Amino acid sequence: MARAWAGGVKPRCSAVVWTRFSMDIYKRLLEFLSELEQAHIHYTLEHNREEAIMVLAAVPMQHWEIEFYADGHIETDIYVSNGVNSGEDAEAELERFWREQGR
Repeated sequence: MARAWAGGVKPRCSAVVWTRFSMDIYKRLLEFLSELEQAHIHYTLEHNREEAIMVLAAVPMQHWEIEFYADGHIETDIYVSNGVNSGEDAEAELERFWREQGR
């Protein structure tokens, strides 16, 4: 029986593609995701660079970007909030943001 593929299109996959991604970094990525899950930390995955998978994680007052690269290295960016603005302060902050964006 032939397999039915979504949209009728069979995905293209090559063993070469998989061998380029280090199994060690793949294992480390899976371990890291398990650690996040055990700590009940919400995360999403993104693939914005050909050579990396990004984990976006959010904890109170912080936003993390962790990229696992095919060559085995890991890069992190951690953004820390300086607090919550509300009311007029929040509106002024948004107006400043849009001015800086040229809008």
